[in-house]
Amino acid sequence: MMRRAPPFLLGLALTLPAWAGVDVMFVRSDADCERNGCGLQNGSSRLNAWRTFAGPAYGASDGTANVVDPEDILVLCSEDFGPADVDTATVMIAPNNNISGTSTTARTRWTGDCSPYGGPKMAKVNGGGTIDRGFDVGSTNRQYIQIDNIEFYGFDQYGIINQGLATDADYWLVEANYIHDIRGLSSDCWFGRGSDVSLVGNRFDRCGQDNVYHEGDRFVFRSNKASNPGMDAAGTQGDNLQYGTTEAEGFDISENLLSSQTDVKQCAIVGVNGSPTSGILTANQCDGPSATAALHSAFFLQGTGTVIAQGNYAKESRYLIYAASGVKLIGDGNIGHDLSEYGIQCGTGATDCELTHNTVARVPVCFSTESASGTSKIANNIGADCTTAGIRKNAGDTETGNDLYRVSSMVENETTPTAPSASTVTTAPGFVGGTQPNTVNGFRLLPTSPLCGAGVYAGKYFDKTGRRILPPVTPGAFQCSSGRAPALR
Repeated sequence: MMRRAPPFLLGLALTLPAWAGVDVMFVRSDADCERNGCGLQNGSSRLNAWRTFAGPAYGASDGTANVVDPEDILVLCSEDFGPADVDTATVMIAPNNNISGTSTTARTRWTGDCSPYGGPKMAKVNGGGTIDRGFDVGSTNRQYIQIDNIEFYGFDQYGIINQGLATDADYWLVEANYIHDIRGLSSDCWFGRGSDVSLVGNRFDRCGQDNVYHEGDRFVFRSNKASNPGMDAAGTQGDNLQYGTTEAEGFDISENLLSSQTDVKQCAIVGVNGSPTSGILTANQCDGPSATAALHSAFFLQGTGTVIAQGNYAKESRYLIYAASGVKLIGDGNIGHDLSEYGIQCGTGATDCELTHNTVARVPVCFSTESASGTSKIANNIGADCTTAGIRKNAGDTETGNDLYRVSSMVENETTPTAPSASTVTTAPGFVGGTQPNTVNGFRLLPTSPLCGAGVYAGKYFDKTGRRILPPVTPGAFQCSSGRAPALR
Protein backbone atom coordinates (compact mmCIF):
# COMPACT_ATOMS: atom_id res chain seq x y z
CA MET A 1 0.00 0.00 0.00
CA MET A 2 1.33 3.42 -0.93
CA ARG A 3 1.47 6.35 1.48
CA ARG A 4 -1.05 9.18 0.98
CA ALA A 5 -0.32 12.86 0.87
CA PRO A 6 -2.59 15.41 2.59
CA PRO A 7 -5.17 16.93 0.23
CA PHE A 8 -3.25 20.16 -0.35
CA LEU A 9 -0.48 18.17 -2.07
CA LEU A 10 -2.70 16.30 -4.47
CA GLY A 11 -2.27 18.90 -7.20
CA LEU A 12 1.42 17.92 -7.35
CA ALA A 13 0.63 14.31 -8.15
CA LEU A 14 1.68 14.46 -11.79
CA THR A 15 5.16 15.76 -10.97
CA LEU A 16 5.93 13.68 -7.87
CA PRO A 17 6.73 9.96 -7.69
CA ALA A 18 3.76 7.80 -6.79
CA TRP A 19 4.97 7.07 -3.25
CA ALA A 20 4.76 10.80 -2.39
CA GLY A 21 1.04 11.20 -3.14
CA VAL A 22 -1.90 9.45 -4.70
CA ASP A 23 -1.47 6.36 -6.85
CA VAL A 24 -0.71 7.35 -10.45
CA MET A 25 -1.41 4.60 -12.97
CA PHE A 26 -1.24 4.34 -16.74
CA VAL A 27 -3.11 2.91 -19.71
CA ARG A 28 -2.17 2.78 -23.40
CA SER A 29 -3.89 1.67 -26.55
CA ASP A 30 -3.67 -1.80 -28.03
CA ALA A 31 -2.04 -0.38 -31.17
CA ASP A 32 0.49 1.60 -29.13
CA CYS A 33 1.40 -1.47 -27.07
CA GLU A 34 1.70 -3.54 -30.22
CA ARG A 35 4.13 -1.05 -31.75
CA ASN A 36 6.17 -0.15 -28.69
CA GLY A 37 5.47 -2.77 -26.04
CA CYS A 38 3.79 -2.29 -22.67
CA GLY A 39 6.11 -4.30 -20.42
CA LEU A 40 4.38 -5.86 -17.41
CA GLN A 41 1.01 -4.35 -18.33
CA ASN A 42 0.19 -3.72 -14.66
CA GLY A 43 -0.42 0.05 -14.93
CA SER A 44 2.55 0.95 -12.74
CA SER A 45 4.25 3.24 -15.28
CA ARG A 46 3.95 4.41 -18.86
CA LEU A 47 6.32 1.65 -19.97
CA ASN A 48 4.31 -0.93 -18.01
CA ALA A 49 0.88 0.51 -18.81
CA TRP A 50 -2.34 -1.45 -18.89
CA ARG A 51 -3.19 -2.48 -22.43
CA THR A 52 -6.62 -1.13 -23.44
CA PHE A 53 -9.34 0.20 -21.13
CA ALA A 54 -10.31 -3.35 -20.24
CA GLY A 55 -7.04 -3.57 -18.32
CA PRO A 56 -7.57 -1.25 -15.32
CA ALA A 57 -9.41 -2.64 -12.30
CA TYR A 58 -11.52 -0.26 -10.23
CA GLY A 59 -11.98 -0.48 -6.47
CA ALA A 60 -14.07 1.32 -3.86
CA SER A 61 -11.50 0.91 -1.06
CA ASP A 62 -8.80 3.56 -0.98
CA GLY A 63 -5.24 2.27 -1.05
CA THR A 64 -5.69 -0.98 -2.95
CA ALA A 65 -2.54 -1.91 -4.87
CA ASN A 66 -2.69 -2.02 -8.71
CA VAL A 67 -6.29 -0.82 -8.69
CA VAL A 68 -7.77 2.57 -9.59
CA ASP A 69 -9.61 3.59 -6.45
CA PRO A 70 -10.78 6.87 -4.82
CA GLU A 71 -8.37 9.81 -5.26
CA ASP A 72 -6.15 7.96 -7.75
CA ILE A 73 -5.07 9.22 -11.18
CA LEU A 74 -5.29 7.20 -14.37
CA VAL A 75 -3.10 8.67 -17.11
CA LEU A 76 -4.07 7.96 -20.74
CA CYS A 77 -0.81 7.80 -22.70
CA SER A 78 -1.82 7.16 -26.33
CA GLU A 79 -3.15 9.22 -29.21
CA ASP A 80 -4.87 6.33 -30.95
CA PHE A 81 -7.35 4.72 -28.57
CA GLY A 82 -10.07 3.12 -30.69
CA PRO A 83 -12.74 0.41 -30.75
CA ALA A 84 -10.13 -2.27 -29.98
CA ASP A 85 -9.55 -0.59 -26.59
CA VAL A 86 -13.16 -0.61 -25.39
CA ASP A 87 -13.89 -1.51 -21.76
CA THR A 88 -17.41 -2.83 -22.31
CA ALA A 89 -19.35 -3.45 -25.50
CA THR A 90 -20.92 0.01 -25.44
CA VAL A 91 -18.60 2.20 -23.32
CA MET A 92 -14.95 3.03 -23.90
CA ILE A 93 -14.14 4.04 -20.29
CA ALA A 94 -16.55 2.45 -17.81
CA PRO A 95 -15.48 2.57 -14.13
CA ASN A 96 -17.53 -0.24 -12.57
CA ASN A 97 -17.07 0.57 -8.88
CA ASN A 98 -17.53 3.48 -6.50
CA ILE A 99 -14.41 5.40 -7.39
CA SER A 100 -15.68 8.74 -6.01
CA GLY A 101 -13.00 11.11 -4.74
CA THR A 102 -13.25 12.70 -1.33
CA SER A 103 -13.10 16.47 -1.89
CA THR A 104 -12.52 19.15 -4.52
CA THR A 105 -8.78 18.82 -3.85
CA ALA A 106 -8.84 15.01 -3.92
CA ARG A 107 -10.81 14.03 -6.98
CA THR A 108 -10.41 10.70 -8.75
CA ARG A 109 -8.92 11.73 -12.07
CA TRP A 110 -8.67 10.61 -15.69
CA THR A 111 -6.15 12.75 -17.55
CA GLY A 112 -4.84 12.61 -21.09
CA ASP A 113 -1.79 14.72 -20.26
CA CYS A 114 1.00 12.14 -20.31
CA SER A 115 3.72 14.68 -21.13
CA PRO A 116 5.34 14.57 -17.65
CA TYR A 117 6.03 10.89 -18.34
CA GLY A 118 7.27 11.17 -21.91
CA GLY A 119 3.91 10.70 -23.60
CA PRO A 120 1.52 12.98 -25.50
CA LYS A 121 -0.02 16.15 -24.11
CA MET A 122 -3.57 15.05 -25.00
CA ALA A 123 -4.93 11.53 -25.39
CA LYS A 124 -7.27 10.80 -28.30
CA VAL A 125 -10.18 8.40 -27.84
CA ASN A 126 -12.11 7.45 -30.99
CA GLY A 127 -15.38 5.52 -30.86
CA GLY A 128 -15.07 4.67 -34.53
CA GLY A 129 -18.78 5.20 -35.09
CA THR A 130 -19.54 1.88 -33.38
CA ILE A 131 -19.24 2.60 -29.62
CA ASP A 132 -22.04 4.41 -27.78
CA ARG A 133 -20.23 6.40 -25.08
CA GLY A 134 -16.75 7.68 -24.39
CA PHE A 135 -16.90 7.93 -20.57
CA ASP A 136 -19.73 6.66 -18.37
CA VAL A 137 -19.71 5.86 -14.64
CA GLY A 138 -23.22 4.39 -14.82
CA SER A 139 -26.48 5.57 -13.28
CA THR A 140 -25.27 5.59 -9.66
CA ASN A 141 -24.12 8.90 -8.17
CA ARG A 142 -20.35 9.35 -8.30
CA GLN A 143 -18.73 12.38 -6.69
CA TYR A 144 -15.48 14.30 -7.05
CA ILE A 145 -14.50 13.13 -10.53
CA GLN A 146 -12.06 14.96 -12.81
CA ILE A 147 -11.62 14.41 -16.56
CA ASP A 148 -9.10 16.52 -18.43
CA ASN A 149 -6.96 16.76 -21.58
CA ILE A 150 -8.78 14.04 -23.53
CA GLU A 151 -10.16 14.23 -27.05
CA PHE A 152 -13.37 12.19 -27.39
CA TYR A 153 -14.90 11.72 -30.83
CA GLY A 154 -16.67 9.26 -33.08
CA PHE A 155 -19.22 8.01 -30.51
CA ASP A 156 -22.90 7.36 -31.23
CA GLN A 157 -24.54 8.76 -28.06
CA TYR A 158 -22.33 10.75 -25.68
CA GLY A 159 -18.77 11.90 -25.36
CA ILE A 160 -19.04 12.05 -21.57
CA ILE A 161 -22.17 11.20 -19.61
CA ASN A 162 -22.90 11.74 -15.92
CA GLN A 163 -26.32 10.17 -15.69
CA GLY A 164 -27.14 10.52 -12.00
CA LEU A 165 -29.89 12.71 -10.56
CA ALA A 166 -29.98 16.47 -11.02
CA THR A 167 -30.23 16.81 -7.23
CA ASP A 168 -27.10 14.72 -6.58
CA ALA A 169 -24.11 16.73 -5.35
CA ASP A 170 -21.39 15.55 -7.73
CA TYR A 171 -18.54 18.09 -7.74
CA TRP A 172 -17.23 16.99 -11.12
CA LEU A 173 -14.53 19.00 -12.90
CA VAL A 174 -14.34 18.52 -16.68
CA GLU A 175 -11.51 20.63 -18.04
CA ALA A 176 -9.47 21.18 -21.21
CA ASN A 177 -11.11 18.38 -23.22
CA TYR A 178 -12.04 18.39 -26.90
CA ILE A 179 -15.32 16.57 -27.57
CA HIS A 180 -16.63 16.50 -31.11
CA ASP A 181 -18.44 14.54 -33.80
CA ILE A 182 -20.71 12.66 -31.41
CA ARG A 183 -23.33 11.89 -34.01
CA GLY A 184 -26.91 10.68 -33.83
CA LEU A 185 -30.42 12.11 -33.50
CA SER A 186 -30.20 12.35 -29.66
CA SER A 187 -26.43 12.53 -29.22
CA ASP A 188 -24.73 15.08 -26.95
CA CYS A 189 -21.06 15.92 -26.48
CA TRP A 190 -21.71 16.27 -22.73
CA PHE A 191 -24.83 14.98 -20.96
CA GLY A 192 -24.89 15.60 -17.24
CA ARG A 193 -27.11 15.59 -14.20
CA GLY A 194 -25.82 16.74 -10.84
CA SER A 195 -25.14 19.84 -8.80
CA ASP A 196 -21.78 21.55 -8.32
CA VAL A 197 -20.45 20.42 -11.71
CA SER A 198 -17.89 22.56 -13.55
CA LEU A 199 -17.09 22.48 -17.28
CA VAL A 200 -14.07 24.73 -17.83
CA GLY A 201 -11.88 25.38 -20.85
CA ASN A 202 -13.33 22.65 -23.07
CA ARG A 203 -14.15 22.65 -26.76
CA PHE A 204 -17.40 21.14 -28.07
CA ASP A 205 -18.17 20.84 -31.77
CA ARG A 206 -20.47 19.07 -34.23
CA CYS A 207 -22.66 16.99 -31.98
CA GLY A 208 -25.93 15.42 -33.06
CA GLN A 209 -28.27 17.22 -30.66
CA ASP A 210 -26.94 19.48 -27.87
CA ASN A 211 -23.27 20.20 -27.57
CA VAL A 212 -23.82 20.49 -23.81
CA TYR A 213 -26.88 19.37 -21.86
CA HIS A 214 -26.93 19.69 -18.08
CA GLU A 215 -29.35 19.66 -15.15
CA GLY A 216 -28.31 20.67 -11.63
CA ASP A 217 -27.82 23.69 -9.39
CA ARG A 218 -24.57 25.63 -9.10
CA PHE A 219 -23.42 24.64 -12.56
CA VAL A 220 -20.26 26.35 -13.81
CA PHE A 221 -19.77 26.67 -17.57
CA ARG A 222 -16.75 28.86 -18.13
CA SER A 223 -14.18 29.61 -20.84
CA ASN A 224 -15.51 26.94 -23.22
CA LYS A 225 -15.84 27.02 -27.00
CA ALA A 226 -18.93 25.43 -28.53
CA SER A 227 -20.01 25.41 -32.16
CA ASN A 228 -22.19 23.58 -34.68
CA PRO A 229 -24.81 21.97 -32.41
CA GLY A 230 -27.80 20.01 -33.69
CA MET A 231 -26.00 18.30 -36.56
CA ASP A 232 -28.53 15.46 -36.65
CA ALA A 233 -31.49 16.71 -34.56
CA ALA A 234 -34.74 17.51 -36.30
CA GLY A 235 -36.94 20.56 -35.76
CA THR A 236 -35.87 22.90 -32.97
CA GLN A 237 -33.71 20.40 -31.07
CA GLY A 238 -30.03 20.99 -30.48
CA ASP A 239 -28.35 23.92 -28.74
CA ASN A 240 -24.80 24.82 -27.85
CA LEU A 241 -25.85 24.83 -24.19
CA GLN A 242 -29.15 23.60 -22.82
CA TYR A 243 -29.12 23.99 -19.07
CA GLY A 244 -31.51 23.58 -16.20
CA THR A 245 -34.61 21.78 -17.45
CA THR A 246 -35.12 20.63 -13.83
CA GLU A 247 -32.62 22.45 -11.59
CA ALA A 248 -31.03 25.81 -12.51
CA GLU A 249 -30.16 27.86 -9.43
CA GLY A 250 -26.83 29.49 -8.68
CA PHE A 251 -25.33 28.99 -12.15
CA ASP A 252 -22.24 30.72 -13.55
CA ILE A 253 -22.10 30.84 -17.36
CA SER A 254 -19.15 33.06 -18.21
CA GLU A 255 -16.58 33.88 -20.88
CA ASN A 256 -17.69 31.29 -23.42
CA LEU A 257 -17.36 31.54 -27.22
CA LEU A 258 -20.48 30.11 -28.84
CA SER A 259 -21.58 29.94 -32.45
CA SER A 260 -24.29 28.29 -34.52
CA GLN A 261 -24.77 27.97 -38.24
CA THR A 262 -28.40 26.79 -37.99
CA ASP A 263 -31.31 29.14 -37.37
CA VAL A 264 -33.21 26.94 -34.91
CA LYS A 265 -30.26 26.34 -32.55
CA GLN A 266 -29.68 28.61 -29.53
CA CYS A 267 -26.27 29.62 -28.23
CA ALA A 268 -27.60 29.09 -24.70
CA ILE A 269 -31.05 28.27 -23.32
CA VAL A 270 -31.28 28.39 -19.53
CA GLY A 271 -34.00 27.20 -17.19
CA VAL A 272 -37.57 26.06 -17.77
CA ASN A 273 -40.86 27.86 -17.24
CA GLY A 274 -42.18 27.52 -13.70
CA SER A 275 -38.98 26.26 -12.08
CA PRO A 276 -36.48 28.28 -10.02
CA THR A 277 -33.75 29.93 -12.09
CA SER A 278 -30.97 32.18 -10.83
CA GLY A 279 -27.38 32.95 -11.68
CA ILE A 280 -24.99 35.02 -13.74
CA LEU A 281 -24.48 35.17 -17.50
CA THR A 282 -21.29 37.13 -18.04
CA ALA A 283 -18.94 38.05 -20.90
CA ASN A 284 -20.15 35.39 -23.31
CA GLN A 285 -20.02 35.76 -27.09
CA CYS A 286 -22.60 34.34 -29.49
CA ASP A 287 -22.17 34.37 -33.25
CA GLY A 288 -25.52 33.53 -34.78
CA PRO A 289 -26.37 32.01 -38.13
CA SER A 290 -27.48 35.16 -39.98
CA ALA A 291 -28.79 38.68 -39.59
CA THR A 292 -32.21 37.43 -40.73
CA ALA A 293 -32.45 34.59 -38.19
CA ALA A 294 -36.13 34.09 -37.33
CA LEU A 295 -35.80 31.38 -34.64
CA HIS A 296 -32.26 31.44 -33.27
CA SER A 297 -31.73 33.42 -30.05
CA ALA A 298 -28.36 34.14 -28.50
CA PHE A 299 -29.34 33.87 -24.81
CA PHE A 300 -32.82 32.60 -23.92
CA LEU A 301 -33.74 32.70 -20.21
CA GLN A 302 -36.66 30.90 -18.58
CA GLY A 303 -37.87 30.07 -15.08
CA THR A 304 -38.61 32.01 -11.90
CA GLY A 305 -35.86 34.11 -10.35
CA THR A 306 -33.19 36.73 -11.01
CA VAL A 307 -30.60 36.42 -13.75
CA ILE A 308 -27.76 38.94 -14.00
CA ALA A 309 -26.53 39.30 -17.58
CA GLN A 310 -23.43 41.46 -17.90
CA GLY A 311 -21.01 42.14 -20.71
CA ASN A 312 -22.38 39.63 -23.24
CA TYR A 313 -22.07 40.08 -27.00
CA ALA A 314 -24.15 38.65 -29.83
CA LYS A 315 -24.63 39.24 -33.51
CA GLU A 316 -26.75 37.82 -36.32
CA SER A 317 -29.42 36.27 -34.13
CA ARG A 318 -33.09 36.88 -33.40
CA TYR A 319 -32.46 38.30 -29.91
CA LEU A 320 -29.42 39.30 -27.93
CA ILE A 321 -31.25 38.33 -24.71
CA TYR A 322 -34.81 37.14 -24.23
CA ALA A 323 -36.23 36.82 -20.70
CA ALA A 324 -39.38 34.70 -20.46
CA SER A 325 -42.13 34.43 -17.86
CA GLY A 326 -40.96 34.67 -14.24
CA VAL A 327 -37.47 35.99 -14.96
CA LYS A 328 -36.21 39.23 -13.47
CA LEU A 329 -33.43 40.26 -15.84
CA ILE A 330 -30.72 42.64 -14.69
CA GLY A 331 -28.89 43.36 -17.93
CA ASP A 332 -26.00 45.79 -18.15
CA GLY A 333 -22.99 46.23 -20.40
CA ASN A 334 -24.33 43.96 -23.16
CA ILE A 335 -23.80 44.54 -26.89
CA GLY A 336 -25.78 43.20 -29.84
CA HIS A 337 -26.10 44.05 -33.52
CA ASP A 338 -27.65 42.79 -36.73
CA LEU A 339 -30.55 41.13 -34.93
CA SER A 340 -33.78 40.21 -36.68
CA GLU A 341 -36.39 41.08 -34.03
CA TYR A 342 -35.32 42.52 -30.65
CA GLY A 343 -32.12 43.52 -28.94
CA ILE A 344 -33.06 42.79 -25.31
CA GLN A 345 -36.64 41.83 -24.54
CA CYS A 346 -38.36 41.04 -21.30
CA GLY A 347 -41.25 39.00 -22.63
CA THR A 348 -44.68 38.08 -21.33
CA GLY A 349 -44.55 37.44 -17.59
CA ALA A 350 -40.95 38.59 -17.06
CA THR A 351 -40.87 40.97 -14.14
CA ASP A 352 -39.22 44.19 -12.93
CA CYS A 353 -36.39 44.12 -15.46
CA GLU A 354 -33.44 46.49 -15.34
CA LEU A 355 -31.87 47.24 -18.72
CA THR A 356 -29.01 49.69 -18.28
CA HIS A 357 -25.84 50.64 -20.14
CA ASN A 358 -26.39 48.31 -23.09
CA THR A 359 -25.64 49.03 -26.76
CA VAL A 360 -27.82 47.60 -29.53
CA ALA A 361 -27.68 48.43 -33.24
CA ARG A 362 -29.42 47.43 -36.46
CA VAL A 363 -32.51 45.69 -35.13
CA PRO A 364 -36.27 46.38 -35.44
CA VAL A 365 -36.81 47.05 -31.68
CA CYS A 366 -33.74 47.74 -29.58
CA PHE A 367 -35.18 47.42 -26.04
CA SER A 368 -38.53 46.02 -24.93
CA THR A 369 -40.32 45.58 -21.61
CA GLU A 370 -43.80 46.06 -23.05
CA SER A 371 -45.02 42.56 -22.13
CA ALA A 372 -43.33 42.34 -18.72
CA SER A 373 -45.10 42.72 -15.39
CA GLY A 374 -44.12 44.99 -12.52
CA THR A 375 -42.07 48.12 -13.10
CA SER A 376 -38.99 47.93 -15.29
CA LYS A 377 -36.11 50.36 -15.70
CA ILE A 378 -34.56 51.28 -19.08
CA ALA A 379 -31.66 53.67 -18.53
CA ASN A 380 -28.46 54.85 -20.19
CA ASN A 381 -28.65 52.57 -23.21
CA ILE A 382 -27.65 53.28 -26.78
CA GLY A 383 -30.02 52.12 -29.50
CA ALA A 384 -28.90 52.84 -33.05
CA ASP A 385 -30.71 52.08 -36.29
CA CYS A 386 -33.76 50.62 -34.58
CA THR A 387 -36.03 50.36 -37.61
CA THR A 388 -39.34 49.94 -35.74
CA ALA A 389 -38.76 51.50 -32.29
CA GLY A 390 -35.95 52.37 -29.96
CA ILE A 391 -37.81 51.43 -26.78
CA ARG A 392 -41.13 49.68 -26.20
CA LYS A 393 -42.27 49.69 -22.59
CA ASN A 394 -45.23 49.72 -20.24
CA ALA A 395 -46.62 53.08 -19.22
CA GLY A 396 -45.35 52.63 -15.65
CA ASP A 397 -41.79 51.71 -16.59
CA THR A 398 -39.02 54.26 -16.09
CA GLU A 399 -37.01 55.43 -19.10
CA THR A 400 -34.13 57.85 -18.71
CA GLY A 401 -30.75 58.86 -20.10
CA ASN A 402 -30.93 56.80 -23.31
CA ASP A 403 -29.51 57.70 -26.70
CA LEU A 404 -31.80 56.61 -29.55
CA TYR A 405 -30.15 57.45 -32.84
CA ARG A 406 -31.67 56.96 -36.29
CA VAL A 407 -34.76 55.21 -34.95
CA SER A 408 -38.16 55.04 -36.58
CA SER A 409 -39.98 55.73 -33.31
CA MET A 410 -38.14 56.76 -30.16
CA VAL A 411 -40.26 55.51 -27.25
CA GLU A 412 -43.55 53.65 -27.27
CA ASN A 413 -45.92 52.54 -24.54
CA GLU A 414 -46.54 49.11 -25.99
CA THR A 415 -47.00 50.17 -29.64
CA THR A 416 -48.27 53.72 -29.05
CA PRO A 417 -45.66 56.48 -29.40
CA THR A 418 -45.09 58.51 -26.24
CA ALA A 419 -42.81 61.36 -25.29
CA PRO A 420 -39.33 60.23 -24.19
CA SER A 421 -37.86 61.45 -20.94
CA ALA A 422 -36.16 64.82 -21.00
CA SER A 423 -32.74 63.16 -20.61
CA THR A 424 -33.15 60.88 -23.61
CA VAL A 425 -31.40 62.16 -26.74
CA THR A 426 -31.02 61.38 -30.44
CA THR A 427 -27.30 62.04 -30.75
CA ALA A 428 -24.87 60.32 -33.13
CA PRO A 429 -22.92 58.19 -30.64
CA GLY A 430 -19.47 58.60 -32.15
CA PHE A 431 -18.47 54.95 -32.18
CA VAL A 432 -14.81 54.02 -32.67
CA GLY A 433 -15.96 51.74 -35.50
CA GLY A 434 -17.78 54.50 -37.37
CA THR A 435 -21.47 54.54 -38.22
CA GLN A 436 -21.77 50.76 -38.77
CA PRO A 437 -19.51 49.00 -36.25
CA ASN A 438 -19.52 45.20 -36.37
CA THR A 439 -17.07 44.22 -33.59
CA VAL A 440 -17.16 44.58 -29.83
CA ASN A 441 -14.47 47.25 -29.73
CA GLY A 442 -16.11 49.06 -32.62
CA PHE A 443 -18.89 50.07 -30.20
CA ARG A 444 -16.52 51.92 -27.89
CA LEU A 445 -17.04 55.68 -27.89
CA LEU A 446 -14.49 58.17 -29.13
CA PRO A 447 -13.17 60.56 -26.46
CA THR A 448 -14.85 63.32 -28.45
CA SER A 449 -18.29 61.66 -28.38
CA PRO A 450 -21.04 64.07 -27.29
CA LEU A 451 -22.39 61.24 -25.10
CA CYS A 452 -19.39 61.30 -22.76
CA GLY A 453 -20.74 62.10 -19.31
CA ALA A 454 -24.23 62.77 -20.70
CA GLY A 455 -26.04 59.93 -18.93
CA VAL A 456 -28.08 59.86 -15.73
CA TYR A 457 -26.75 57.90 -12.76
CA ALA A 458 -29.20 55.02 -12.33
CA GLY A 459 -27.59 52.84 -9.65
CA LYS A 460 -24.90 50.21 -9.21
CA TYR A 461 -24.22 48.83 -12.67
CA PHE A 462 -21.22 47.73 -14.73
CA ASP A 463 -19.94 48.33 -18.23
CA LYS A 464 -18.80 45.81 -20.86
CA THR A 465 -15.35 45.55 -19.26
CA GLY A 466 -16.79 44.72 -15.84
CA ARG A 467 -15.98 48.12 -14.34
CA ARG A 468 -18.34 49.80 -11.88
CA ILE A 469 -20.04 52.83 -13.41
CA LEU A 470 -19.67 56.02 -11.37
CA PRO A 471 -20.81 59.58 -12.13
CA PRO A 472 -20.43 61.24 -14.54
CA VAL A 473 -21.85 58.36 -16.51
CA THR A 474 -22.08 57.75 -20.25
CA PRO A 475 -24.88 55.90 -22.05
CA GLY A 476 -24.03 52.57 -23.64
CA ALA A 477 -21.97 49.51 -22.85
CA PHE A 478 -18.65 51.36 -22.67
CA GLN A 479 -17.76 54.41 -20.64
CA CYS A 480 -15.74 57.08 -22.44
CA SER A 481 -11.96 56.70 -22.36
CA SER A 482 -11.56 60.23 -21.06
CA GLY A 483 -12.80 61.57 -17.77
CA ARG A 484 -13.16 59.74 -14.46
CA ALA A 485 -12.22 56.07 -14.60
CA PRO A 486 -14.85 53.76 -13.11
CA ALA A 487 -13.67 51.65 -10.19
CA LEU A 488 -13.17 47.95 -10.61
CA ARG A 489 -15.93 45.90 -9.11
